[in-house]
Formats: sequence, C-alpha cells, structure tokens
Amino acid sequence: MDSGNLAVQTTLPARSRRSLTGPLVVFVLSALCAAGLIWTLEQQERDQQRTQVADIAGDHVQALQRAIELALSANNTLVALVRQGRGTVTQFEDIGTQLLPFYPGIAAMGLAPQGVVKQVVPRQGNENVIGFDQLNDPRQGPEAARARESGRLTLAGPLELVQGGLGVVGRQPVYLDNAQGQRTFWGFTYVTIRLPEVLDVARLPQLTQRGYHYRLWRVRPGTQEEQTIAASVPPPAAEQAVGRPLNLPNGQWTLSLAPAQGWGHPGVLAVRCALGLGFALMMAYLAWLLFRLKAHEKGLEQQVEQRTAEIQATQQQLRATIDAIPDPLFEIDQEGRYCSVHSQRLELLMAPVEDLIGRNVTDMLPALAALAVMDVLHEAEQHGWSTGRQIMVDLPGLGTSWFELSAARKTAAPGGDAPRYIVLSRDITERKRSQEQLQLTAQVFDQSSEAIVIADATHTVVRINKAFTRITGYSEAEAIGQSVRLLTAAESVRDFDADTVYARLTQDGHWEGEVRGRRKDGTTYPQWLSVSSVRDGKGVVTHSITLFRDITQQREAQDRIQRLAHFDPLTELPNRALLAERAQRYIDDERARGGTLALLFLDLDHFKNVNDSLGHRIGDVLLVAVARRLQSLLQSHDTVSRLGGDEFLLLLPATSAAAAAEVANQLLVAVAEPFQLDPYELTTTLSVGIAMYPADGETFDTLYQRADAAMYRAKQNGRNRYGFFTADLEARTARALQIENALRRALERNQFELHYQPQVSLDTRKLVGAEALLRWRHPELGMVSPAEFVPVAESSG
Repeated sequence: MDSGNLAVQTTLPARSRRSLTGPLVVFVLSALCAAGLIWTLEQQERDQQRTQVADIAGDHVQALQRAIELALSANNTLVALVRQGRGTVTQFEDIGTQLLPFYPGIAAMGLAPQGVVKQVVPRQGNENVIGFDQLNDPRQGPEAARARESGRLTLAGPLELVQGGLGVVGRQPVYLDNAQGQRTFWGFTYVTIRLPEVLDVARLPQLTQRGYHYRLWRVRPGTQEEQTIAASVPPPAAEQAVGRPLNLPNGQWTLSLAPAQGWGHPGVLAVRCALGLGFALMMAYLAWLLFRLKAHEKGLEQQVEQRTAEIQATQQQLRATIDAIPDPLFEIDQEGRYCSVHSQRLELLMAPVEDLIGRNVTDMLPALAALAVMDVLHEAEQHGWSTGRQIMVDLPGLGTSWFELSAARKTAAPGGDAPRYIVLSRDITERKRSQEQLQLTAQVFDQSSEAIVIADATHTVVRINKAFTRITGYSEAEAIGQSVRLLTAAESVRDFDADTVYARLTQDGHWEGEVRGRRKDGTTYPQWLSVSSVRDGKGVVTHSITLFRDITQQREAQDRIQRLAHFDPLTELPNRALLAERAQRYIDDERARGGTLALLFLDLDHFKNVNDSLGHRIGDVLLVAVARRLQSLLQSHDTVSRLGGDEFLLLLPATSAAAAAEVANQLLVAVAEPFQLDPYELTTTLSVGIAMYPADGETFDTLYQRADAAMYRAKQNGRNRYGFFTADLEARTARALQIENALRRALERNQFELHYQPQVSLDTRKLVGAEALLRWRHPELGMVSPAEFVPVAESSG
C-alpha cells in the first residue's frame, strides 16, 4: 500500500466524526426553522380567532347598548313634561302608562322633585318607592349628587332596587328658571331598568351555547373595584379574555369573552409538530449523504493535489522564467498562426491576447511586417534559428514602433503536430529613434541657415557646417584647426571681447549678443553671436558650440522702420512723434533753467485749391519746396515738422515771444515769394499760430492745442498773418467746437426753423414775395445766430 492510500485511511475516523456533526447541525437548524414556521402559523390563527371572538362580543355589546340607550331616552320625554308644566305634571300616571310600552326593559319611571320620589309609573309594585330620597340614600346618594352637579344624564348601578331586584337607574337632573330668571334645581326624572330584562335583549346566555365563557363587568366609580354584572359559569380568565367596551352615561361596562376550549387547536398543532420533525430528520439524512459524498471527493482531490504539486512547481519555474523576459514572446506554427502569446507589456501587442490566439500574422500585421515574420520562420526552419530581422508596426496607443525578431524552432513531440517556432520580438523603438535623432541632428547641422562651429576645450575648430562657409568664405579645410576666436569675431565691441568671453566660458557657460564679424576677403558685417559650453558627465568643459548669423539685412530693415516711425516720408521732416519727444526734452531743459520756448503752428492758405486744380502731384511738390524753404530759415537747434496735409510745426527752444514773432514774420515773407515748379509758378501764404512755454502751457499737447487755436484765429482775421494764443481764444475755440459738433446732428434732430420775411413793393404797396430765413433753435444753446453757425458750417464743410 502506497503512502497516498495510507494517508486517506488515517483520516477516515476524523472524517466520520465530522460527517456526523454536519447532519446534526442541519437537523437542529431544520427543526428550528420548522418550529419558527409552526409558531408563526399558530400566532396567525390565534390572532384570527381573537379577531373573530372580538367581533362576536361587539355584536352583543351593540345590542345591549341599544336596549339601554332606548330605555334611558324616556328621560327626555319626562324632562319635556316637567318643563312644560313648569314643575307640575298632572295626569302623570296616565301619561307614563301610555309611554311604558314604547320603552321595553323599563321597570318604572318617575319624578323626584328635590330628589324625593313623588310620582312613579306603574304604581303597583312600586309603592315602596314613593318618598324615597335619592340624594340622601347611602347607596344611591353619591350617584344622585354627581348627576345634580354635572347637570347630565347619569346611570347608577347595577344596584339593589328599593322595589327589589337588581337593576340600573337612569337620572336626568331638571333645572327651571324662577321668577327672577335664574336657573334653579327642580329635581330628577328617572327610569328604572331591570337588568335581567335588558340582558335578555343582548342574548348573553347564547354565548355559552356557542362555546364561549363571558363576563359583563364594570369598575365602581368610587372604589375603582370591578363589579360583575353578569357572567357564565365558570367565567373566563381575565388574562385570556377578549374585551369590548360598552360606553354608558357616567360610566363604562366591558364584555369579556374567551373560548371554553381555550385558544388554538391542539390537534392541528400536534400534526404540524410531527411534520416539522419529519422535515428535520429528512434534511439531516440528506446532509449525511452529502457529507459522505464530499468526503469521498475530498480524498480524491488530495490524491490529485499530490500528483499535480510537482507539475505545478515545474510550471511555476517555467512561468517565472518567461515572466522575466521583458519583450513579447510568441509561439507560432508553420502557417504563421499564433498558438500562444506572452508579454509583460500588453501595450506592445497589436491586439489583446485572446484576439491574437488562432489568428494569422498576415491578418494582424502590416503586409511588410507579416512578410518579414514569415521569412524569419522559413529561416528558422532551415537553420534552426534566425535573428536580426527588423519590422515596423503601428501599435494602438504607442504609434510607430520598431522590433527586432529572434526565432528558434521548437522541438516537436514524437508523433506530434507540425513544428512550431518561438519568436522573441525585442522592442528597439528607442534605439531607432536615437538613430533617427542623430541623423536629423546631422541634417540640421549641415542645412542650418546659421553658421555652427564646434571647437574643443582649447577653442580649436573641429567641425563647421555649410552655412559657416557661405557666410565667412572659409572652406572646411581652411577652418579646421584654426582658433574659433579668430574666425567668428572681427573686433571687440562695448559688450563683447572675444578673448574674455571664451576665457570665461568655463564659468559662465553661455554668452549671446551682437558683434562685428570678418569674412575671408577682409570685409566686416554685423552678426548675432551665441557661444555655449558642452560638459561631460563630471561637469568638465569638453567643447564649445558657436552659432552666428549675418544680420546685415535685419539692421537695414530696422533702420528703415526707425526712420519711417519718426520722419515724414514725403518731406523727410520729423513727424509729430519725433517732434513730441524733442519738445518734451526741450521743455524739461527750459523748466530746469527757467527759460521759454515757442511752438509755431503753420498752415498753408488755400492749399486745397492747388490740389483740386493742379492735382496732388503738384501739391506734393509744393509741400516739399515749402519744407526746404522753412528749413533754410531755421537754426540748427530748431525743429520743423510736418503733421500731414499742409500743416507744419516749428519748435524754437530758448526763444522769447518777440523772437518768435520775428521768426513768424520771416516765415510769412519767405513763403509768400513765388515757387518755380515747372511748368508752374505758384504763390501761397501762411497762417501762423504761436504758443509760448510756460505762459500758454507746460506740456507739448497743451502747447500744440493752443498754437492750433491761435492759427485758426489768424485765418479768421484774413490769413497771411501770425497770432499769439490769448485766454479768450480757448473759450472761443471750445464754443466753435461745440457749435460744429451740434451742427452735424441738428438737421436730423429737426432743430432748424424757417422764418419768412415779407417783401413789399414800394410803388404798389403790395406783397410781392417773401425771403426765407434759416434759424437754429438748440435745446441747450438756445437760439444760435446765423452769423455764428454759418461760418462754422462753411469752414467745417
């Protein structure tokens, strides 16, 4: 017997004990479940039985309550008789005798003024009641007193009646109004109800015949003790009975019922318990069979586990070896179908593993890559192995990736299927990218438009690109071995000294700026130079990289842009921007030394006529001639600027008002002389406005505005003259500007009015016509005179 069978035999006693414990637990649980179900059913049936008994008690309670309430309602009739007779009821006996048949259950009814019975019906058999003092009777006195105090109908009893027997008394207190209108107690009307007659109406004895014990009881108001009114023999136990209340005036009765045979059905309970026990035993037997089957299966499983442990250990070692391979590993048959796939990096696969198994490489790879894989398999079939082939695929999520394939033929089992091949796909994407980056870097180096010079640690040129030869004229053979400082920079400038920069390159690491370069032919040119150091892994400088480009065209373009930004392209005079800069500088100087300066605003008179009649070309020629004549009259520190059109500005630093007036006279005389512009001789005049610093303003903008206002006044005064800015000019200028702005919207806002002035013939004294006069009514300015707004309209167009 082997060790496996011995182990199984030694565990059998322990399993036998466990096989008994399980069924026992199942038996107990099944019994508990059956007991719970039986208890639930019993509770439901008892609840249903209690509900049924409560309904039966309710039916009898309602019958009893209707009988008592009907008898008590006779009091209402008696009260009405007392009140109708103002306390005196004549022929009471006759009336009462007629009422008794309508109220079954009433033994007697009567009147008790001040609580003493005076009249009763029927009188026969009730003679002992006459003169009975209800208020002072020890048994009925408390009940009667509560009725008098409450003013409501009360029910006393059950109690021993004066006329004999057990009954209840219903009293209704009666109050009457006296002569003063006050309510006073008159006495009681009462009805006496014999209990046996009322209980017969409720059919209580029938409950005993139906198999129920009953008890009708109440709680005494004074002592809070229970009083039995009627009960079966034996009465029901209080804790087992179901009660229904009977609400009566001044009290409550309760009818309690309980089945004579007790609650539930013992026979049904016994049958259910037997079925539950049988169910528990059956479940225990089934559990015993199941545990026996499981024990047998467990023994077989242990044997299988012992046999497969060594196989699993071998597989784990093989799996650990395969998992250590970082690249995808495939098993492919001779037709190119994937038999198995392993990869620690799933992103290197063309599809999930389950989608690859069974598919052909021609279905999953691009055509060229699939062809390369088949070539690798063919080579491995011939030589047993293959290596070195590279393929490119487009992986989802990674894009273009490169792999190097290595394959070996797998030894087939004797009589097995066709041979298979193990293919290792090594990811060489980074290596390919590095190679491509090196190639790209080499192309950038050779094709860059900037000159690139690589020098060693001694600043000796070791390599140059084609742009260096194109810019400097030195060939590669002429440059290699030369000092980079001699070939890149021609001379030192303010921020650059070649020897210093290259000497400090070890500490600074980088320098960039503009220098002068020298070509092979000796000419110099502006260049933008950048020098950087290259360090090894230890931080030691091994090489330097110098980049530079010829910025001659860039400098010329910047100069042109600078001139266009500050000079008028037609007259080549400074424009307003340049004049503003100079004016602010001169203003700061005059402010510092307390001096003055003058700003003259010049405008050619009727220049528009020249453009309209002779054309803009002649107008431009005239403007250039005027500019040259103005420049010829000024000193070196004066500035003449063209604003645009036919407007000029003259800035005269360190000039007084008198000197400014003299210059203005010279300008008027000079410009008034004829201009010879083939084939025309043109004559023009100037209007000049003068503003003085600091009298007329302390900023350029203020002086410009006020010189303009002064020039405008000069034109209004006849042109070909000059004028200084005065204080009233600003107000007039503001008024004219306001008039001009309002005038542009006056027509669309319906602010113009027509006034007609009649024309009368002096000979005939008759109306021969009318003159239409235009008037302007502005909502804020009021009536504006034509003498004021017509010139503004003419000048503003």
